[in-house]
Amino acid sequence: MKGFSVKSPRDWELDDRREGCTRNIPLGCSSNESTTGLTDKFFPIPSVRLPYDAHSISMETVASAHECIQVCLRNCSCTAYSHGRSGCSVWHEQLINVKQYNGTSNTNEEIFYHRLAAAEVPSWGQNRREKIIAVVVGASVSAFSFLAFLLLLMIWSKRRSRDYPINKIKEGDIRMLVYEHMVNRSLDAHLFCNDGTILNWSTRYQIAVGVAKGLSYLHESCHDCIIHCDIKPINILIDVSFVPKVANFGMAKLLGRDFSRVLTTMRGTVGYLVPEWISGVAITQKVDVYSYGMVTVGNHIKECKSSADQTVYFSVQAARNLLKGDVGSLVDHQLQGDINMEEVERACKVACWCIQDEDFNRPTMGDVVQVLEGLVEPGMPQVTRLLESILGDVQEFKFDQISGISTE
Repeated sequence: MKGFSVKSPRDWELDDRREGCTRNIPLGCSSNESTTGLTDKFFPIPSVRLPYDAHSISMETVASAHECIQVCLRNCSCTAYSHGRSGCSVWHEQLINVKQYNGTSNTNEEIFYHRLAAAEVPSWGQNRREKIIAVVVGASVSAFSFLAFLLLLMIWSKRRSRDYPINKIKEGDIRMLVYEHMVNRSLDAHLFCNDGTILNWSTRYQIAVGVAKGLSYLHESCHDCIIHCDIKPINILIDVSFVPKVANFGMAKLLGRDFSRVLTTMRGTVGYLVPEWISGVAITQKVDVYSYGMVTVGNHIKECKSSADQTVYFSVQAARNLLKGDVGSLVDHQLQGDINMEEVERACKVACWCIQDEDFNRPTMGDVVQVLEGLVEPGMPQVTRLLESILGDVQEFKFDQISGISTE
């Protein structure tokens, strides 16, 4: 859950969950509360199965949700509460066996509120979470179309040849896959080719938002979680209004809602591959988050060369300059300074969060949408040491010898 990290990632990947999770920041219900002036806050999680060992408080004692909150705040061992038609329930110490349902509510239509240190809450925000989720999902469904129109044309041919009599033709021998015509082709034509339109900053930023909404829908709103596995500029198509559409699901992987990870063979494109592919562990939808981060950095940052004419990788350069407070020097020179610096910094922070070494440190695509739309403020990400090390080693190899993909 938010505010927690897996205590033993290695055991967790092996489905050994006995060590559980640990808080990132201790609760403020201690001596540091008086020195910092910060109080704990509660983070709402809808549609969950409530944890075990609830302490029920009668409605005669606690008559409102506000009183239920105060009961929990006054007890340092209280870690969560829930208030609904059945009254006030609180939990102490560890939270055991909390399960979030997919698009459904619990039987009493109650919301589970778990306690977080005040410093933990602003990082990926709780600004009207339920309303934001509803707005994001609704907007993504209505304003963004991910899949091109699919038509199955049944072609009946009249053949008079004695070798192919008409009665031997079958309800579906020939099938065609028809896609919507995308006037502005794919994103890479505008970013990396000379024959495409130079996209202004506003268009680039809206494309980044649109792709984030598309991936959020695939990960969080479909019946099964759909992991695209090959997010890159050539697979992002642009229509006549420069609205992006995620395309080419040939490498996609389905992940059932009852599973958190899936083990599959390596797939994707060099330069956008997540570190999990290299280590061979089971993957989550965070592989798409990582690739999205690499695409986002490429959307905003120019190609750099060092004095030895060696490529300086965009992602590493972006993270370094972001920490220095100098993201402006990395912006595509073709924009000639016509940018929104606040959006540039926001996009670079999102990208650097997305390409973190560990998947549990990366945000969800729903979180990314909230940040890009200015609904919450992200913290400052750290430089990804693993990526920096891997990219340094990659320069010494020829990818065409490893995977058969030409690097030219």
